Amino acid sequence: MLFSLPLIYLVVEIAVFIVLGQWIGFGWAVLIALVTPLVGMPIARRALAAVRRRSPGQRSSSTRTDAFVADIAVTMIAAGLLVVPGIASFVVGLVLLIPPVRTLVGH
Repeated sequence: MLFSLPLIYLVVEIAVFIVLGQWIGFGWAVLIALVTPLVGMPIARRALAAVRRRSPGQRSSSTRTDAFVADIAVTMIAAGLLVVPGIASFVVGLVLLIPPVRTLVGH
């Protein structure tokens, strides 16, 4: 299953690109696919900076360490998805940055 994840990712990204290209046009779909990493980089940087700011205060409290580590992991995955070129990965990365979604995925 783990070896098929890159193939599944590729198929999903191509399918989303084709559907978007048919919906708004090929040129716009290419432009969106090229711009998503450029838009995603500052968003990912801001999300990771927010985690870094919360980190010192959270380390002193060991009551919710597991939830905090899960939150960090989901935020890092979301940041990675925002930087990877692709429309579907960008949308999934944005959704993972929503705090309630991050909490659900982290647990």
